[in-house]
Amino acid sequence: MIAQPIRRADNTTIGWVRGDLLYKMIRESVHLLRKPPAIAWDVEALIKAQNMGARNLEVRGLETNQIWSTDMETLWYLGYAIDRGHGEQQILELGHWQVRPWGGQAQT
Repeated sequence: MIAQPIRRADNTTIGWVRGDLLYKMIRESVHLLRKPPAIAWDVEALIKAQNMGARNLEVRGLETNQIWSTDMETLWYLGYAIDRGHGEQQILELGHWQVRPWGGQAQT
């Protein structure tokens, strides 16, 4: 199955959908929120991905080789909306993600 890119209105690729998974790759030192410690997703991209069948999320850290995983339901219900100048984003604090090394078992 080929991954389909998810783009914002300005054509910036936010992530990719493969089956029921929406994923993106980040540099943690740049893209992890510090206050609060969280991961943010572009709301428009989330909605597009859900319309394509995505139900699960993964964020792959390029600097730590970790993968943060959750599902859309958790992101929408335990996360919250912010706008810090990059458009509306839904964030989920790090404590709500399962974390594993690439190729490893999930840790909560």
